[in-house]
Amino acid sequence: MKALEVLFWISLFIVFYTYIGYGILLYILVKIKECFRKPAPRPMPADDALPPLTLFIAAYNEEDVVDEKMENSLELDYPADKLHIVWVTDGSDDGTNERLQTRWQGKATVHFQPLRQGKTAAMTRGMTLVDTPLVVFTDANTMVNREAIREIVLAF
Repeated sequence: MKALEVLFWISLFIVFYTYIGYGILLYILVKIKECFRKPAPRPMPADDALPPLTLFIAAYNEEDVVDEKMENSLELDYPADKLHIVWVTDGSDDGTNERLQTRWQGKATVHFQPLRQGKTAAMTRGMTLVDTPLVVFTDANTMVNREAIREIVLAF
């Protein structure tokens, strides 16, 4: 009976550690590391030092979120003359392309193909049309934090 009780507590510990304990342990180790060495803050580059960048959005039947995504993309903290927004739609038949070409004309480049070949094929096709040194991929239904693009560029 004692062996089963020990086995039970060991199994419970393993499950706890797997789902919660490992994250807690990593958090504690990071805090200990920060006590000994503070991360040096990196200054954000000025607008004129930022490279041109493409925000690449692959979409399929995303009419419901197109407006919200475009508003989110245009509000990003990145110079408008260096941020190129590219939508690649692959087989959309719900009005996504029409909304992009009417309401957001001039704000984004839209590449449409009527034949549905999948997201990977759309991304491969769209990348042949990109000419900026950096590309940030995002989904149509994923909203990006205002500072995220600048933080990503800072890493490069």
